[in-house]
Order: sequence, then C-alpha cells, then structure tokens
Amino acid sequence: MKKIKDYFNKIRVYILYLPLIVFISFAGCAENDSAEKINTVNTRIDGLEKRFAKVEKKAHEFQEFIIEANKYKDTLEQQLTVMSEKLDNATKKESSVGTTPEVKQVNKKKPSAKEIEKKYHKVQVGETLFKISKKYNVSIATLRRINNIKKDLKIYPGQKLLVSPDNKK
Repeated sequence: MKKIKDYFNKIRVYILYLPLIVFISFAGCAENDSAEKINTVNTRIDGLEKRFAKVEKKAHEFQEFIIEANKYKDTLEQQLTVMSEKLDNATKKESSVGTTPEVKQVNKKKPSAKEIEKKYHKVQVGETLFKISKKYNVSIATLRRINNIKKDLKIYPGQKLLVSPDNKK
C-alpha cells in the first residue's frame, strides 16, 4: 500500500511541475521545435495518465479483496465456534454413555465460598473463546454463559473473563 502511495505522490509531482518544465523548455525555441516538444510532452502525459489509471484500478481491486477476505474471516470464526460447541456437546454425550447414574447423597455438604475459588483470565491479542476454553478445559458455551457473552459479541484484549467452571451464575 505504501508503494502505491509513493507512486501517486511521484505522479502528483510530475503533474505539478510539468507546466513549469514545459515553459522553461520552450522559452526561446523555434516554432517547429516547440510543436515537436509539445507532442513529445503530450505523449508522455498520456502515458502517465494510463499508468496512473492502471494503478488506481489495482488499488481498488486490492481494497475489494481485503473486504472480501474480512467477510470470510468472520464466517470462519463463527463456524469454528459452532463446531467447537458441537464437539463439546458430543464429548459430554460420549462420556455419559456407558456410565451408571450416581445416587445422590443426602448428607453431601455444599462447598463453601472459600472452597470455590474464582479463576479469571485476561484476554490477550489473538486469543479466541475457543483457545481459552481449551486452555481451562471449559466449554465455549459455559464461558459465554458465566460471562454473559452473547453469540454475536466478540472478546477483546484486556477483557477479564471468569473461567472457573464450578461457578454457575
């Protein structure tokens, strides 16, 4: 992109100084020489205009490509989130198959507030809910639920997320 801007700046310089150069070149020249030089300059100007138009077209195509790539990025992130949630659900179902249900004990003591330690994670650049969920062995759905994150909302660097699965809101 910087090369394109530099190229545009060079073209602007040519266009700004061209009348001055033409005036200095033709001052005191014969009429025949002037006409030839004017034709040469016009030819060069036409060539510069064509090159400038090509550069503008390529810059526009590049911007369209970036916009299209960003659309795919968002779509892929959404698909990754959906697939990881499906994987989490399938893993839960698989682990529950073949096990016998446990009988609840009436005398079972609930853990105190001190026993339940809240764990937080500070979001770093480039991290996603998927990466954080794998790091703390928590499903994406659980992370969304305990942090009140809707499916269409994104996380940002510096954001503090509750990651301890024992804490249900």
